[in-house]
Amino acid sequence: MKNNKVAILLIGIGIFLMMLNIFNFGGESFLLIIGAIFIGVYGATEVKHQRGSIGFLIPGCLLMSLGLFNVIEHFFYLGRYHSPIFWLIFGTGFLMIHLIHYVRNGFRSMFNASWPFVVSIIFYCISIVSLFHRFYQFMVPVWVRDNLFAILLVGVGAFFLIRGKNER
Repeated sequence: MKNNKVAILLIGIGIFLMMLNIFNFGGESFLLIIGAIFIGVYGATEVKHQRGSIGFLIPGCLLMSLGLFNVIEHFFYLGRYHSPIFWLIFGTGFLMIHLIHYVRNGFRSMFNASWPFVVSIIFYCISIVSLFHRFYQFMVPVWVRDNLFAILLVGVGAFFLIRGKNER
């Protein structure tokens, strides 16, 4: 079975390289298509071998999200939205890992693959903070702007401490 996965991956990469030469695709779509090949290999493997096949899903979704950002960056001027859009799309890649794995396992193992969901929420929060930093960098006091991440960490830590004491 392992040889079949590698064979499918090599065939996909070979077809991609031929399409690059024949149709003259731009370099900005390279990561997008390689990611799609990895997700295709993940979809082609059997569900009973899910522990080994998730190794194709993770790089597939992350490469597709980076490729999507590459394509958007190539065709549109992002300006000051460059950083927020990057974190938003990268977080969406982790969310797709969570959703695809959840759907593939018949809606029964949502919490077994919940770490990508948590990582996607973290990247969405970074995107929002980055977006507000771009807009309000002159309206927020300098000491708050420079220490925003540290203030957020202290706040989250205090929340977990208070919640832990209330549960006892």
